[in-house]
Amino acid sequence: MPVPQQLTHELGIWGRFRRGRWRHACPGGPSSGKGTLCALLAKEYGFVHLSTGDLLRAEAAKATEQGQAIAALMREGAFVPLVRPVAAAPHTQSTS
Repeated sequence: MPVPQQLTHELGIWGRFRRGRWRHACPGGPSSGKGTLCALLAKEYGFVHLSTGDLLRAEAAKATEQGQAIAALMREGAFVPLVRPVAAAPHTQSTS
């Protein structure tokens, strides 16, 4: 179920239907309330909430080559290339 269009405009989120599922994104800077908003939307609409920050921190805690590379970038305060969070994400999603 998508978030109602009026709500998406008011909240500044966007969504699209792809591969039989609605996908929504909540962009924003650090401490802008993305996590709070997504938690509320997940509860209200039954979404799965994936946080790139949570994914990256979990991967950085692992003793893998990728985890160590992500941890080093995070320590430096550098952006983590998109390929790294995309590689980490499938491990957290269900296939149903």
